[in-house]
Amino acid sequence: MTKRREPARSESVPISELASRYVFPAVAADIEAGWHADDGRETPRCWETWLAEEWLPVIWERQLAEELTGAEALAMCAFGVERIVWMYRFVRSDEIDVLHRQMEFVKQEHGLEADDDWPAGEGPPEYEAVSQEFDQAIDRLTIEAFREFGMPEYAGLLESHPDGYRRLLKIGRQKIGWEKM
Repeated sequence: MTKRREPARSESVPISELASRYVFPAVAADIEAGWHADDGRETPRCWETWLAEEWLPVIWERQLAEELTGAEALAMCAFGVERIVWMYRFVRSDEIDVLHRQMEFVKQEHGLEADDDWPAGEGPPEYEAVSQEFDQAIDRLTIEAFREFGMPEYAGLLESHPDGYRRLLKIGRQKIGWEKM
């Protein structure tokens, strides 16, 4: 389990610049540092290290200084955790693999291409049922990752009140200009 460490004091960076200052350079830095496998894929370790050692300390420092609201902090923490879940843990989950294949099968039976999808809640009942199971499986992986990276409060919120978690996440993303993330 990754423990929170006391962040080093850094110069003040406006919240609107945090993504360009810390997120995008981290992506460029991981390429330059060789954090990719020989076949060009990103490795989980680079993102887990970046999240634990660089991104979260900046967020916690900003929160302690009362420069971030709870919703903004959630949105920023979720950015890193969701990247790890979707890029690495998602592909290693047998449960998610089975559910994904079931969803693809239903889409194929209804004439949809692999990249096509129905608007949320408008697919056939068998698709919607599997889609809901899929979303719950992703939530379980996200809860596990929040706990692993020392954020049990976010894990508990998602686990106990998923709708409240999603509302707070949406508010945070809107406040920092990350609506499309």
